[in-house]
Amino acid sequence: GLTHARSAAYAEAEQITWEEVRAWAEPVLKTGSIECSIVGDVDETKCVNYLHQYFGSLEKRDALRVQKDLTAADAFSPIAPIPDGRYETEVKASVQRALIRLVWPTDDAGDVKQVRRLSQLSRVVSELLRTHVRERLADAYSPYATNISSMDFEGHGFFLINVGIAPQRVAEVEELLQEIVDYLLEKGISDDVFNRVMTPSIRSLPAYRLGNGYWLGSVVARSQSQPQRLSWAAEMEDDFKAITKEELLSLAKKYLSGKPLIVTVVSYGLEGKPEESKEEPKEEAPAPKAD
Repeated sequence: GLTHARSAAYAEAEQITWEEVRAWAEPVLKTGSIECSIVGDVDETKCVNYLHQYFGSLEKRDALRVQKDLTAADAFSPIAPIPDGRYETEVKASVQRALIRLVWPTDDAGDVKQVRRLSQLSRVVSELLRTHVRERLADAYSPYATNISSMDFEGHGFFLINVGIAPQRVAEVEELLQEIVDYLLEKGISDDVFNRVMTPSIRSLPAYRLGNGYWLGSVVARSQSQPQRLSWAAEMEDDFKAITKEELLSLAKKYLSGKPLIVTVVSYGLEGKPEESKEEPKEEAPAPKAD
């Protein structure tokens, strides 16, 4: 149902006309605000000259909307909640493969400290998936967990577990995934798992912060409309070092205790779905007679 938060289906895309696309895009291209971000080893003077040359002649633009407080009620756009239930889709492909996805609603990205901890919680769950799913089910394909928190929609975020498996093992794996989550909620996070997740994450941060991709994608881009991104970058390493396993478990109990949305995509290969065997009904044995 979240048509504005997903890619269009093929049938929906076919119905869109060029006039509709133009009516939607033209006002944005003509007067929409522009935020230009540049990182790397560049000549500042040349950059400014190029900006004047290519952007200075444009028509007056709309004012940039600055989100000074991402926890404010109007910081993000409203959106319908993620639905619950179960959805199964069969697709045609040359191989037999099923994709199972369990999805729990979380929250938007307004609280960056929570987002970081949800990210590390997803690494904990990924580690549990690796040790339980792949070791018990050798044909499981790259099981992982991740959290995605929206920078645009209010309250919109989701924690998902993703596993590829043979179609005939869907029910078995789905049950195993829920067992892993229940085990986490009941038993907590061991020191061993916590250290295996946190140690490499903390060690990789200095090198990660040296990359242009980090500064452009996570800091500089949108830093005029979201100025808090600059302070996020300054305190990121210290905040990661302060994460505790108790915080991660608290978030797990907050967001993973409910029933997830379950999405299954199945391909039965070129031969198609096997027919279910139909056994002849067995005649019931007569009840023993009382002597």
